[in-house]
Amino acid sequence: MWFDRDAAEPTWSLPEVRELETGDYYPLHPHSRMLNRVKVHPQMIVENAADPYHIAPVHHGDRPAETTSFYWFTMACVREEGDTGDVPTGRAARWIELQQEIIKQDFFTWENMQYLEKPSFAVEEAKNYASLRRWCRRFYPEDTFAEPVPSGSK
Repeated sequence: MWFDRDAAEPTWSLPEVRELETGDYYPLHPHSRMLNRVKVHPQMIVENAADPYHIAPVHHGDRPAETTSFYWFTMACVREEGDTGDVPTGRAARWIELQQEIIKQDFFTWENMQYLEKPSFAVEEAKNYASLRRWCRRFYPEDTFAEPVPSGSK
């Protein structure tokens, strides 16, 4: 996801994920791409990655998602055995369709949330959210926040 209020191009490149370059996976683009229009502050979509505790109640998962300090995620599918084409088939195609429907389960919540610059987070989620928000601030124009960007976070 990339958003810039002035329609500028992204200021960063996607990281290299060597496993995806082995030929064992279908290409990420264009098959896992989707376009949806959601009335939401763009930060809410990114912050979904910092909220592992919504997985069970919203997506009917059996446990919270695992998070790391690297907030980049994608959806990749292992090739069907013997398939050398670039278009996902069989289980891989169904998996992509399922993931694209699952993300839509968040839309209602996002559209009914108000973005707060300084929210009260639960103890379990505060570390992930704070870390992600510090990292994200570098991508916003200087005049976005009421407070100046802390030094060292740009």
